[in-house]
Amino acid sequence: MKAIYTRINNEKDTAKHERQLELCRSYLEDGERAAYFHDVTSGLNTEADGLAALMNEVENGNITHVIVQSIDRIARKMVMVNTVLEKMQRYGITVIFADDGTIIDNVDKYQYILALNEYARRIHASRVKQGIADAKERRARTFA
Repeated sequence: MKAIYTRINNEKDTAKHERQLELCRSYLEDGERAAYFHDVTSGLNTEADGLAALMNEVENGNITHVIVQSIDRIARKMVMVNTVLEKMQRYGITVIFADDGTIIDNVDKYQYILALNEYARRIHASRVKQGIADAKERRARTFA
């Protein structure tokens, strides 16, 4: 069975949740059913109930595919993303990142490495952008 995992940061993000669901459902065949797992928590939370329930189903052999909007919906910490994806790889789970169509299957470890590298690149770019914005703000305050 396929599973869809979604995560939003707070209850106010219902529109984001709906967009995640819509995008993930586009990877289901007509009439195909899926198990749904959802969390309302920060991506820094290492004990998200929905993700834990999904991983339990993975370990029990009830899931064959996991569809998630993007790699950062799994977690915000690279080490946690790596742990989750490695476990899915061990259980032969195909992981689909719906936002860019990346498919990581049990055979193609190369896609796994590329997905992690892309995630690390996005995190780095975001931090650099934030650092530049912070520096500009500090400079503006200094000359104000």
